[in-house]
Amino acid sequence: MWFVRIFGLRPLCCVTALALAACSTWRPLAEGLDAARPTRLPYSLRVTRVDGSRATLLAPFVRGDSLHGRVLRDTLSIPLTEIQGLEQDRFSVARGVALVLALPAAFLVVYVIRCGNEGCGLDY
Repeated sequence: MWFVRIFGLRPLCCVTALALAACSTWRPLAEGLDAARPTRLPYSLRVTRVDGSRATLLAPFVRGDSLHGRVLRDTLSIPLTEIQGLEQDRFSVARGVALVLALPAAFLVVYVIRCGNEGCGLDY
């Protein structure tokens, strides 16, 4: 692959990781939390508290009057009265399509700038 020959493998790994992260976005959770009727929650949930601070909970669940979930290796409990908003991570089709079109174009521009009319050959 010409990109690996010119730039090396590390930048390719970094670009790929950034590309995968760019295809998702946080969107408000359609239904709110109700302590009397706990619903099935998504695996990843971003909670905005009344004071404006945010936390991303993994495997969240409602027990009693609190929302519980994992943050790194700890369990975090947030009272439902302190929650201002809930968002779930969703795949964004528009971002995915833009990324699929923009990345090859960016690589082509970098190739033209770096190699120009001479072409980039292997140096043995």
